[in-house]
Amino acid sequence: MSQKDIEDKIPIYKLKTTEEVMEYYNIWGEKNKYDRDMVDWNYTGPKETVAEFKKYALNKEIKIFDAGCGT
Repeated sequence: MSQKDIEDKIPIYKLKTTEEVMEYYNIWGEKNKYDRDMVDWNYTGPKETVAEFKKYALNKEIKIFDAGCGT
């Protein structure tokens, strides 16, 4: 499933201060809007990550690096 082109729907790069970013995400998180947008935009990042992880998770000899880039 491909992700939709969201163009300027997320103005994160236009926000200049930490306070602006925090306010944006606080508003986006209200009433489950963030989660609904991710579904509407067909955001598949988490599903793709899990699919890749499952390929290697049972191999006890492999080392997995958790980059800690989550939300």
